[in-house]
Amino acid sequence: MMIFFLHPNFTEANYVYQKIKEWNIPLEADILEQLEGIKEHAKKGSYIQRYKGLGEMNPEQLWETTMTPENRVLLRISIEDAESASDSFNLFMGDDVEPRRNYIETHAKDVKHLDV
Repeated sequence: MMIFFLHPNFTEANYVYQKIKEWNIPLEADILEQLEGIKEHAKKGSYIQRYKGLGEMNPEQLWETTMTPENRVLLRISIEDAESASDSFNLFMGDDVEPRRNYIETHAKDVKHLDV
């Protein structure tokens, strides 16, 4: 039972719950009203920008979001199957949109972490 409380999902859920309590959002309200209240509080002080690539960012933004050693994660990868890697690259980065759309529609429910 103790492992449950150490799980990252529990830690994240507890953090979100504490924030909702801080914001005084009534938990007895309709769930859609709760979600709208949470969304409004979460947006305060935020400015959202979207970039197609890192080259579109100003150097300060790139450092803050991507290059700061405390925030970045470096992973070593190896390509065991070059043909499979090439197929994946072409699927996600190629000019043919339809296979990419089909892949996204098929696997959208499997996403665990999405950075939007």
